[in-house]
Amino acid sequence: MIVKILLGFILIAIVETINGIIRIKILQKYFRKYTKIISFLLGYLWIIIITKLFLPFINPETLFESFIVGLSWAIMMIIFDIFIGKVIFRLSWKSILNDFNIFKGNYLSLGIVLIIFTPMLIYKN
Repeated sequence: MIVKILLGFILIAIVETINGIIRIKILQKYFRKYTKIISFLLGYLWIIIITKLFLPFINPETLFESFIVGLSWAIMMIIFDIFIGKVIFRLSWKSILNDFNIFKGNYLSLGIVLIIFTPMLIYKN
């Protein structure tokens, strides 16, 4: 199950990275002040799609195992986001933490919470 969870995360990370590129290259140009909310909604739509497709492959046997899938994805996503920010973009810790701050108009923390619970919402006994 661990390998399957990791494969699901890799797919999520790839799709969310592409979503971020689209946000910067396209959405900011055309939607300016609505860019972050549109990007968040598109990103969450992809999370739903990936979860619907991948959860049967992972095959959690209980609702709790579905929670573990989502929690695992969320933890890996946090690590991935921090790694990208710190190592690739060389951002300050303040800048990275601001990405998680919903009060500054950023939705990353809300997205992480949704990643945790989406497998539970999609789980079928």
